[in-house]
Amino acid sequence: MADRFRQQIRQFGLTEKEADTYQTILKKGPTTVTEIANEVDVSKRYIYTVAKKLEDRHLVVVNDYFTPTTIEASPPDEVYEYLNEQVTDLYNSLEERYRGGEISNDTKVLKSRSTVINKIDELIAGAEKQIALCLPAVVIPTLEETLRDAVDRGVFMLLLVFEDPNRTTTDPLEDVALDGIAHAIRYRETNLPIHVSIDDDSALVASRGVITQPDSSANALFLGQPYMQTIVFSSLNNSLWLNSEEIHVTSPHDLPHTYTNIRRAAVDAVLHQEMGRELFAEIEARRTDHPESVVNIHGEVTGVKQRHVDPTTDPRPRQCCLCIRTDGETVTVGNPNAFFEDYRGYKTTLRPASTVEADEENE
Repeated sequence: MADRFRQQIRQFGLTEKEADTYQTILKKGPTTVTEIANEVDVSKRYIYTVAKKLEDRHLVVVNDYFTPTTIEASPPDEVYEYLNEQVTDLYNSLEERYRGGEISNDTKVLKSRSTVINKIDELIAGAEKQIALCLPAVVIPTLEETLRDAVDRGVFMLLLVFEDPNRTTTDPLEDVALDGIAHAIRYRETNLPIHVSIDDDSALVASRGVITQPDSSANALFLGQPYMQTIVFSSLNNSLWLNSEEIHVTSPHDLPHTYTNIRRAAVDAVLHQEMGRELFAEIEARRTDHPESVVNIHGEVTGVKQRHVDPTTDPRPRQCCLCIRTDGETVTVGNPNAFFEDYRGYKTTLRPASTVEADEENE
């Protein structure tokens, strides 16, 4: 499996052999202890020990009521729920420790409203590839210019705006032009936790009170570890995003157009297909299981797996990919960190299928 995925799971305290064991279980599905031991080249006793460790981390399910015992990977959504609980526990523990001692340099507790808003503004301004935000409506006018600058420089932006249903003030978004501050904007009239996910690098989480209640004792937690960003992004894109109302979607680029961000390409593909347009893709990619060599994929776009704009499909929380019919088969192409898809896409050009057919007829 991809080196990136190996690095991610090793960050949860797994040794090389334990990572090999988990990857084998993912690849083979429900598998006996003997089969896993033969694949990893270790003893069955060792597999039982590792299985207990993986089960404690909610990564696998041990079916010991079968004979022989089988082991299978836990569904991604269950792993996500467990990790999300760990984030909450981590936040509470870090807040306690912060009051009595030091914490690591890549994790910071932010205590004041102005500090939190300035940090979010700084993170948006420094983003290079993608941003996902869940923020109270009251702060959007303050961040509007920084949001527009990020979109203008090509950063893919998802924005979920929430609002206290009992508010008595005027609508803070009434003077904000939604076009240009994000590629997709959703709204929810209920109080939500603040989520900020930046590129593949960092994140910030907080209760809404840190911004909406100036006298609140609530704090925000900045997380500088890439694997924590993954959890925060998945949390926002799971139930929070899907259970909110879509209020704005950017207009798709005119085609042909070349993208370096597969998420923006996927959003445009959905929008063009909703207009009845058939699409053709040319993608510079690498096989997920053999990322050393570059391949060029040419084919019809037969589908899009994404949960950013309506109509959404229902892939895994972080999954976003194009389905391409090429050489008699359909393959999936995700982002450069993809590990569920067949390929990792680095540069994607979308064209109307009609222009491709015309070019072929003229040859």
